[in-house]
Order: sequence, then structure tokens, then C-alpha cells
Amino acid sequence: MAVRGVLVAATAAGVLLSGTGTAAAVAPVPYFTVDGVGTTISGAAIEAGVPYGSVGVMRDSDGEAVGKSHRVCVLEEQGAKYDLHHCNVTFLFDFNGDQITGNVVMAVPHPGTDTEPKEFRGSVTGGNGIWEMITGAMKYVPIKDAAGAFVPNKYSVAIG
Repeated sequence: MAVRGVLVAATAAGVLLSGTGTAAAVAPVPYFTVDGVGTTISGAAIEAGVPYGSVGVMRDSDGEAVGKSHRVCVLEEQGAKYDLHHCNVTFLFDFNGDQITGNVVMAVPHPGTDTEPKEFRGSVTGGNGIWEMITGAMKYVPIKDAAGAFVPNKYSVAIG
């Protein structure tokens, strides 16, 4: 089910707000993918210790764009196959402007190598709108194409 359908159903069920106007429960966060992980907005080379901005499109299970993932990251450790990037991330949903925020340390494979991307986890630090009271974990899983090859810089994201 696409993002809009899940959120309309959650709102209709009345699980979002209590009679006092505070969040009684948090809407479920639907499946989505993000791209552009470990890349810069400017296309410039990433330097250790220098913050960089990164933006990627978020897509639902139908492949429709549903928002953008805004990231401010710092390359903190350089390794033989992977570099560790610490990122603050905001998932901004197009349909209502609501956001989910978090922090993650990502092991990003060196570009142009055959190193497989790794799954990684982060922490959800909050949200607004229908996700006002959200906390917990986020999990990034590398995506493969139909032939079974990893798609560079593209991950599915699960929150909760």
C-alpha cells in the first residue's frame, strides 16, 4: 500500500490524537527507500572532518516519490573498504510536510569498488505532525536490482 493510503487509514482510525490534543499514538511509518546515501549535494569529494549536505528521494513501495531525505554528515573514519559517516537525517514527507528525524553512523563502501554495502541502524530522535511522539530505531538495508546486484547508494528504510 502506498504511503498516502496507510496514513489516511491511520488518521481515519483516530489513533493519532487523544481528547487533550496531545499525541496518543504515533502513526505507522510506511516502507520507503532512499537514494543518494553517502553522496554530496555539490558532487564534490567528501573530506574527513568536513560536514557535507546530502539529499535523496524517498519512494514508496509503488516507486512513487513521497518525500526527501535531508542529511548533514561528517566523514569520521576512513577504512580499507568502508568509510564511517555520522549523519543527522530528516525524512520530509511531501504529502503533509511532516518529518521524522534521527542520527545514524553509516558504513559507506568506497565508490568504484566491488565492496558490498552493509546494512546499518540508527536512532529515531523525534518527529512532528503525525509522528510527533516517535522514538526508536531506524534500519537501512541495501537494495538489489532484478539481477541481484546492489544498487549504488540506495537503501530501504524501516522505522520503528
